Amino acid sequence: MLAQLDAIPGVESARVDVTGRHFILTIQSEKSPSRITSRILKILGRDTQQLQDPRFAEINPSRGESELWLDSRNIRKLSLLEARMLSNRWGVAAAAAAALDPDTAVYLCECLRSEFVREFDRVRKQGGTSDRGWYVQSFPGVFDRAILRLEEIPPAQAAALRASLLQQIG
Repeated sequence: MLAQLDAIPGVESARVDVTGRHFILTIQSEKSPSRITSRILKILGRDTQQLQDPRFAEINPSRGESELWLDSRNIRKLSLLEARMLSNRWGVAAAAAAALDPDTAVYLCECLRSEFVREFDRVRKQGGTSDRGWYVQSFPGVFDRAILRLEEIPPAQAAALRASLLQQIG
């Protein structure tokens, strides 16, 4: 998505925070701001809100350089971070629910991480998407591919793992 924003004539820079939810865009002042803003909003999606109210600046002074903001050149780092966080959080919980031994639990987390990275890279290589829910739709496939790599576990344990992982996403 950042690459799409960067490609808009008049966008000087586009950055996103580590949640993937907040963007800071700098627009060249000599260009047509309303036309640029219209194109930005089209890419970000219809639920996008512009936080121009001065109250936001007052309560969120860390939107500057003290917080981690990523641009299109280093956005993969965000994907790697998210893959690591999700795989550890959800993998540990699912391993406990399925009573995996400690070594298999660690292996599950690494399989999940690898599959999350694979999925995030697939979407990034397609140019991203403005659908903020795309990744949740792909998670069952990520879970299935990771569980398939655990060849030594019995089917009942694999089913418990899958059920626990699906419960994590709601």
